[in-house]
Amino acid sequence: MENNVSKLLEIINEIGTLTEKTTIIDSESIDELKVTIAFVAIIFAIIQIVLNYKHNKNTYELNKRNNSVNYIKDSVSGTIRDIRDELKSALIELDLENALWENDKNINTVLDMKDEQDDTKLKSIDIVLLKTYDLLNFYESIANAINVHMLDEDIIHNYYALIFIDFRRWTKPLIVKNNNGLMPWSQFADIADKWEKDFKENIVEFENEVNFLEKSKLKKVHKDVNKI
Repeated sequence: MENNVSKLLEIINEIGTLTEKTTIIDSESIDELKVTIAFVAIIFAIIQIVLNYKHNKNTYELNKRNNSVNYIKDSVSGTIRDIRDELKSALIELDLENALWENDKNINTVLDMKDEQDDTKLKSIDIVLLKTYDLLNFYESIANAINVHMLDEDIIHNYYALIFIDFRRWTKPLIVKNNNGLMPWSQFADIADKWEKDFKENIVEFENEVNFLEKSKLKKVHKDVNKI
């Protein structure tokens, strides 16, 4: 009888021990499952962040391109084109039809004519000054938008580079520091100077390539002559 009781107690103890182990295993499995779920959630969140970043970046770049195209459209067919046309017409009245593109001309060429007694010419001089300031303000807004990444510089450069370079030369006497040490239209001036520098460097590079090709052709000619 005592033996049976002892065996029964042993069986009960074994069952209790097995139950405890099972509980421990289940608890560990649950913890592992929680960790796995948390890890998957983190990975999913990272993927979502990356996708959102790419989407926002694409939208941002698209907006930059659209804004750039709109600025160009305004120059081609909008208010700015009208301002440029009025400026050119006033310059024609002053016998300065090509002044905007001639290296030896700038706004001082017009300012020096202020002593003219002809009312028509005086009116044209005022129009030139007014339209020059209008264009300066517009080009400054473009330069500012480029600097704050609202416009695509490459797109703007393709259309405006030579316009900026010529207009920078034309307005150079106006873009100087004032009494407060500030320089109006400085962002336009900086962009125009940068583009002019790039333009000159490209010309030098192109000339070097042409010279290299010419020298190569001459060498080939000399070799052919020597063969004869």
